[in-house]
Amino acid sequence: MKDRSFVSRLKKYGGLRLLTSNDFKVSAVIFATLYFFSVIPSSLGFLEASIGFTSSLIAIVLTGLAIIVSLSNSSFISFLKDKAQVFDQLIFLFEWNAYIAIFTTLVGLATVANGSIWLYRFFTFLLLYLSASILNLIAFVSYYGQVKAEFDKNNAQ
Repeated sequence: MKDRSFVSRLKKYGGLRLLTSNDFKVSAVIFATLYFFSVIPSSLGFLEASIGFTSSLIAIVLTGLAIIVSLSNSSFISFLKDKAQVFDQLIFLFEWNAYIAIFTTLVGLATVANGSIWLYRFFTFLLLYLSASILNLIAFVSYYGQVKAEFDKNNAQ
């Protein structure tokens, strides 16, 4: 039986690919710019609002995954696995974004409890990365929609 764990999907997707992705690079550049110019917001209100934002993203990501899976019939999922080879990538991106959102929320809560400026900075970077990663997920879901439309068109007979 094939290993369907997160770790196996991470290996297939590539951990290095995550670190060299545009969403990671853009987040790092924005964070470095904010840090260099000392404009990282450091209010408790911003932190609490950001924690609420990341918590909401967890629900949105999981709802999006449920919708995508429920709208896909078995023949389309087989097509995604065999011919397009994007099903595992799709599942991984949803899973990755959910994990990043959960981790970011936990770091935010730890920052509130601890008050560490370093945790706050790490939280800020994670928040930027999560936002960029969600944009990447949206782009991939758009691609998924195009593939689904093409599949339905070719199998309408």
